[in-house]
Amino acid sequence: MTGLIVVDESGDTGKKGSANFTICSIISPSSRVLIPASRNLPKANVEKKFYNAADSEIIGVLNSLSNLPIEIAF
Repeated sequence: MTGLIVVDESGDTGKKGSANFTICSIISPSSRVLIPASRNLPKANVEKKFYNAADSEIIGVLNSLSNLPIEIAF
């Protein structure tokens, strides 16, 4: 069986770095499982960041992820 593990980080460890640093992962049995959640992502040609996303965008993605057979670790 082949699964998918996606890992991302947030924070800056440099000289003027941020106070917090987070690593998060999504573990899924297949990349196809994430398709419903991906449909809730904004349709912009720029990278969307959590801090500048609208509450409705964030809630839509998180609600969609909560209904999927995935594991989230942080």
